[in-house]
Amino acid sequence: MKKQNDGNYIILILYVDDMLIAGSNMKEIYVIKGKLENSLVVKDLGAAKQILGMRITRDQKITN
Repeated sequence: MKKQNDGNYIILILYVDDMLIAGSNMKEIYVIKGKLENSLVVKDLGAAKQILGMRITRDQKITN
């Protein structure tokens, strides 16, 4: 987890070949995704609905 002084945070969860990036700032998420795409083959499956058998629910709209 990376927490910044302005209260924003990024959480990157990695398990074998599955990765989930969550955070409070979509621009920062896109920056991290761009850096990963420079080094790895990345397939973006969109907003996560499930990971490792756990269903993901949200209490707010996804904004870009």
